[in-house]
Amino acid sequence: MTNRTAGQASLFDTDGEAPEEPPVSRVDPDDLRHATARIVATSAPDLADPQRRKKVLLVVDCPFCDHQHIHPGGWVGDVRLGDRRARCVGQPGGRYLIKAVAE
Repeated sequence: MTNRTAGQASLFDTDGEAPEEPPVSRVDPDDLRHATARIVATSAPDLADPQRRKKVLLVVDCPFCDHQHIHPGGWVGDVRLGDRRARCVGQPGGRYLIKAVAE
C-alpha cells in the first residue's frame, strides 16, 4: 500500500514541494490599449430570439495575453458596432478598447 501511495504522491506533486509558478505581472489600470476585432456570425440560429436570427460575435485579438476574446455583437441584421471597453481576464488590470468595426 505504501508503494501505491508513494506513486500517487509523486504523480500529483503532493510530496510537500509546491511547483514554482511564474509571477503574474499586474498592468497599470490606467493603461488602455487598442484591440483589433472582426465580426463572425454563428452557424446556428439563436433559439432565444423569436425571429431565430443568427448571433454576431466580435472576436478580439487581446493586446495583453495574445489570446482571442469573444464579445456579443448583436444579431444578423441588427449588429451593434461601436466603441466599447473590455478587460482581459487573463491579465489582472488589462483593459482594452475595441474600436468600431466596419461590416
